[in-house]
Amino acid sequence: YIDSTMIKYTLKCSAGHQFESWFANADAFDTLTAAGHVACMTCGVSEVSKAIMAPNVSTARDKDLPAPVSAPQVPAEGVSRALIEMREHVEKNATYVGGGFASEARSMHLGDVPERPI
Repeated sequence: YIDSTMIKYTLKCSAGHQFESWFANADAFDTLTAAGHVACMTCGVSEVSKAIMAPNVSTARDKDLPAPVSAPQVPAEGVSRALIEMREHVEKNATYVGGGFASEARSMHLGDVPERPI
């Protein structure tokens, strides 16, 4: 469920891809975009602007309905590659402790066992 005080924009990157994103308000969009924190979900370009969209006019009947949530987008190839590399790094450099993770982490925190990547 998305808080009804948030605003959903249809965005368009400089490469022409369109996607949707939620923001706390219009100022939040402007601030995040100016800082380069809003990027295209398809190609990763941070040159993003609001696409032309129809206004969403709500009625009294709509106020009782939760806001719809858009389907997740498939990550861009660069993001997928980064996730694969991160997973390979973790698997190579950390010890898999399975369901004992919390217990092992607590033991390291308390100094009962030497710290190591898990």
